[in-house]
Amino acid sequence: MSEIKFTNDINPSSLSGTTIVIDGSVIKNETDFLNTIWQALKFPVIAQKNWNSYLDWVKDLSWFKSNTVNLVIQNFGSFLSESLATKKRFIDDMNNIVIPYWKNETINISNEECAVSFNVYCIESVSTFVNTQKLIGNIQRSMLNGKKIPHNVSQPVIRKEDGKYYIASFVFFYTEKELGKGMINRPTMWALSDLETGKIIKRYYTKDKEFSDAPYGNNYSLAINLSCKNVQAYYADTFRLFDEIRKEIINTGNLDKEKYNIYLNRVKSYIPESYKRFFTDLSVNF
Repeated sequence: MSEIKFTNDINPSSLSGTTIVIDGSVIKNETDFLNTIWQALKFPVIAQKNWNSYLDWVKDLSWFKSNTVNLVIQNFGSFLSESLATKKRFIDDMNNIVIPYWKNETINISNEECAVSFNVYCIESVSTFVNTQKLIGNIQRSMLNGKKIPHNVSQPVIRKEDGKYYIASFVFFYTEKELGKGMINRPTMWALSDLETGKIIKRYYTKDKEFSDAPYGNNYSLAINLSCKNVQAYYADTFRLFDEIRKEIINTGNLDKEKYNIYLNRVKSYIPESYKRFFTDLSVNF
């Protein structure tokens, strides 16, 4: 049986047949991938090292004297990290072209001296993954690099910059007088953080790089209607959902739009009405 499987529970040495292991963390882009896969799977011809040739050769593998060939990609979370479009293409082509071909070949080929089964195991290796609840605390503590200025950091959203997904958070600053009046200014700072670890990569002041066209001024109300009886449990479920979304992006390069919209709506449910727009403005656009 041929398959592509995303897992952390596979020991490559326990697999039957011929097993080839590659390190996804050193494969950053399409060129890296083609060079690595050509060498790892011993493709006979190197004159035309391109994607179409790769698809042709990966549906052959007749030079392996084994009924089963296993390709194990370790550190799949870092695989093709500089080209998520290529990562998505790899997964889509495996699901729609390569694996269906091999499933058919398993039935039709009787020559036991060539491969009749091809399996791909994507070992997620998200050991450095920080759960959302802890990640939020880390971002809040490090946002201002220790400066003691009254501020608040938003719940995280997903943002896409230069073709890559990040965690994004905005910051608003306030005074005790503003809190007493229940009216504050709009966010004036925001940051991008690593999707896996939550480490802040880049900070921006909106005067230098804007994310919203909302006007400035202390005209944003803090009024909020808390209808949920157990807000703590509500947010715990919401953050678990965000963990699922982040892991899927890390491992497949895909953002589940339906699941993400559910997350975003859950976050905005307990945000002052006047501030909801900033979550939308900072978030990825579909």
